[in-house]
Amino acid sequence: MRKKVFSISLFLLCTFAFIGCQKTPDTLVVIPKDAEQMLEEATNAMPNEDVIASFKDSIFAPETYEYEFTDQDNKLKIEIDAYISLPDEQSIPIVRVVPADFDEAVVKRIFENLCNGYSMYDMNQRLSKSEIEEQILVWKQLRQSPDYIKTDESEAEIDEWIKRLEQEYQTAPDNKQTVLVNGNLYPIPIKDTRGNILTTRMGIDARGENGNRQLSFNVSNNAGLNNSLANRLFESMEDTPATHVGALIRFTDNIVFENGWEWSKVERIADINVIPDIAQEKLNITPAQAQNMVDKILEQTDMSLSAMELYTDSEQSEYAYKLFYTRKVEGVACAITSASTEGKDMYAPSWAYEQLNVLVKDEGIIEFFWISPVTVTDTITSSTQLMTFPEIIDTFQKMSIITYAPMTKYDNNTLTTLCVEKIELSLQRINEANTTNSGLLIPAWSFYGEITTTESDGGKSKLKTGSDCIFTINAIDGSVIDLILGY
Repeated sequence: MRKKVFSISLFLLCTFAFIGCQKTPDTLVVIPKDAEQMLEEATNAMPNEDVIASFKDSIFAPETYEYEFTDQDNKLKIEIDAYISLPDEQSIPIVRVVPADFDEAVVKRIFENLCNGYSMYDMNQRLSKSEIEEQILVWKQLRQSPDYIKTDESEAEIDEWIKRLEQEYQTAPDNKQTVLVNGNLYPIPIKDTRGNILTTRMGIDARGENGNRQLSFNVSNNAGLNNSLANRLFESMEDTPATHVGALIRFTDNIVFENGWEWSKVERIADINVIPDIAQEKLNITPAQAQNMVDKILEQTDMSLSAMELYTDSEQSEYAYKLFYTRKVEGVACAITSASTEGKDMYAPSWAYEQLNVLVKDEGIIEFFWISPVTVTDTITSSTQLMTFPEIIDTFQKMSIITYAPMTKYDNNTLTTLCVEKIELSLQRINEANTTNSGLLIPAWSFYGEITTTESDGGKSKLKTGSDCIFTINAIDGSVIDLILGY
């Protein structure tokens, strides 16, 4: 076995030695990770205190880093002009985490700050008799539609819906009952695609309006579910068997949609005390004032600001600040990760990485999204032994080429460009084997930037923006972490 491992390592070493003078490789070599061995490496080695003066010195990390690569076919280009972000702490832990629900006191504080001055009503009240009559009529009229295709299956579906509505009608109230929401959690029914109530969860589903402004506030906790980890992010009339692990808070002010649904990054905020030049005539609040708005809401949580960017709407007529918050564990921040770990099949649950993103304008907070909070159950080590920065960069230079080379094979794609603007040492969650019940937060290097593809007609598409992590390397053993697989 030892000879076999040595042969594989020697083969990879020889392969990487010739990357600079060969064509871009076609496939990514995936090496399974041994979690027990990794944790042993992380805790066993002891630094030489006589040699190492500081944490930064121990990993030989510079303040900035530059690098350029273009393959022989001029179809893959990698550019790094990045600043290096390190924790303020002198050590980085490894901890075990599990999915958590939102504390009701935290929910109430967020609700009161975001919905202040609005009457918010529960959207999960029973239908009135008149509303049910309208729905029955809609189903009956469907049969008369010129687009209706009559089959045994479609007829049975309509009959089933009408039968269910007629049963509900027998006990329905004469008038719609409106219930004010005050920020306290309450049971919300979860229905299948036929409208049958399967179970309940604790949460909030509220709407409110004041003039032309409409607000929505949603909370989805896992408490009360038959399966404590299964929670749909979005309900649909179509079959969506896959479930999502993790709780959710989502707030939206319809101002965010006035000029379309898409907001996109303009630039990274370099000075929080100054309004960016391009937004001087559109914004009156500084980035620092925007941060203060959000910090006030989150002051009793473990979430802290990790990044801030200037965003614009789809018409480029309005601007807002987008703030990215991450959890801090023993003083070390977690990485900003927008992906979810996916199960092995479509029916397996996926576990989103914790995210907290907030969009702020002069009017206040217009969008608030917090998903998949976690709680720490135990500490594996408080001081992890790490590879040096040069070793990590060596891995990036080799494996980023192999990882993104397949994108150059697309027919229309003439150039794929990776631009890295930030390299950060932080905590990244990896899944433990065969479970979505727990994971490990481990030290990892996250490379943030943009991925742009150029097509044959000159058109360009951005697949990732500056706030997205485009590459992640385990800081303990130098292995590449696949954020979708979760290891």
